[in-house]
Amino acid sequence: MKKLVLLIVLSTLIVVGFGQTPIEGMINSDVTLTKEKSPYLVTGDVVVFPKWQLTIEPGVEVRFGNGFRLQIRGTLVALGTETDSISFISHTGTTKGLWYGIDILNTLGGNASFDYCNFSHASTAIKEECCWGGVDKVKNSRFTFNTTALGGYTGNSMLVENCYFANNEKCITNADKMVNHCIFENNEYGLYMTERVSVSHSTFTNHSKVALYGGRGNLTNCIVTDNNIGVRAFYEGLEIDNCDISNNQVGVELDAYYNGTFWYVAPVANSKICNNAQYNVKNNSICDVDIYTVCWCTSDSTTVENLIYDAYDNLYVGFVNYTLFTDDCSRAIFKTHKAEGYVEYLSVQDVGINANAIYPNPASSTLFIKNDGTLTDVRIYDNMGRLVINYVELDNEVIELNVSDFSPGLYVVRLMNRENKIEAKKVIITR
Repeated sequence: MKKLVLLIVLSTLIVVGFGQTPIEGMINSDVTLTKEKSPYLVTGDVVVFPKWQLTIEPGVEVRFGNGFRLQIRGTLVALGTETDSISFISHTGTTKGLWYGIDILNTLGGNASFDYCNFSHASTAIKEECCWGGVDKVKNSRFTFNTTALGGYTGNSMLVENCYFANNEKCITNADKMVNHCIFENNEYGLYMTERVSVSHSTFTNHSKVALYGGRGNLTNCIVTDNNIGVRAFYEGLEIDNCDISNNQVGVELDAYYNGTFWYVAPVANSKICNNAQYNVKNNSICDVDIYTVCWCTSDSTTVENLIYDAYDNLYVGFVNYTLFTDDCSRAIFKTHKAEGYVEYLSVQDVGINANAIYPNPASSTLFIKNDGTLTDVRIYDNMGRLVINYVELDNEVIELNVSDFSPGLYVVRLMNRENKIEAKKVIITR
C-alpha cells in the first residue's frame, strides 16, 4: 500500500520530544505551518505538489533530519518579519551539508518567496530546477554555514536582495540571479562559476578563495576588499563598472571567451583597483585589453606597472593598456599603447603655475625648474610612461635636475602646486 503521510494536516497532531511537530510526505492541499506548533521536525522528504501552496508563518522554525529535503512543485510562501524571522536549519548538528535543502521544481510550476528567513547547515539551501517556470524571490535573509547557499538556474532571474552570506563554501552558483544590496563575508567563494548573474551595491570581504568567480553578467557599484582573489573570470568574465577593488591578494583576473567568431574579454571601467598585494590586474587571456577608466590610487607608474600581469611578464598573454591618473584619481596623466610601444600624454599644457618654469628645452645635462614656493610635487616620465624622477626637495627657488644619464628622447615634466593645479610640459633630452 502506498504511504502518503503529512502529519501536520491530521486533525490530531503527533508531538514528539518537547514541542516538536513532525512532518514528512506529500502536501496535496493548501497547508500553513503556524508559529503555535513550531518547531517542525522534518523526519522524511516533504513534497508540495502542483497547484497547492505551503505557507510558513513568521517565527516558525523548520528543523531537518539528515539528508532530507523540502521539494516545491507548487508554491512556497515563507515571509517572516524583521522581528520574527523564519528558520530552516539542521536538527542534528552544526556541520555543513547535513540536510539536503529546498528544491524548487520550476518545470512543474514550482515557485517560492522568502523574506526574513535564515538558512544554515544545508547542502544547497535553495536550488532551482531549469527551466522557465515560476519566479523566485529571496529578500532580507541570512545564509550561514551551508555548502552552497543558492544554486541551480531557471532562465528567469531570481531576485536576491538585502541578504547576508557568511561562512559558506559557495554562496551563489550556476546562473540567473539578480543580487542587490547584499553582504558577503568569510566564505570560500561568493560567486562560483556563475553565468547571467548581475550584482550591484554589494560588498565582498574575506573570501579565502575567490570573492566573485563569474562570467556573462555584471558587477556594478560594489566593494571588493581583503579577499584572496577579488574577481576571477569564468568564460569571458563579469563586466565591472564603478567598483572599488582593493587590498586583495589579486584584484581582477581577466580571461577571454571565443564565441566562434572572435575573442571577447568583459570590460572593466570607471573603477578603483588599488593596493592589491600581488597584482591589481592579471591578464590570463591572449587578448590585449584596454582599461583606460580605472584608477590605481598612485601616480607612480613603476608601481602601477609592477602590479599588472601581462605580456611583459608572460609572452603567451596579451597586454593591459591603462591610464595613469594622479594619486587622487582626479586627473589623467597618460595612456599606454603597449603594442605600439608608446604612451600618449594627456593634458600636457600650462594650467597657471608658470609657463616659463622649465628650461632649457631641449636640455642635455641639467634641467632647471623655477619654484615660487608653492610646488608640492615634481615628477619626470620617459616616453614609455615610466617614472624616472620623483623630486621631493622643494625648498630652493631654482630646482636643478641632473639629466645627463637620461637616454635622448621625449620626456614629460609634471609639476603640481598647493592648489592641486598641474603643469605638464614635454621636454627633449639631447646629446
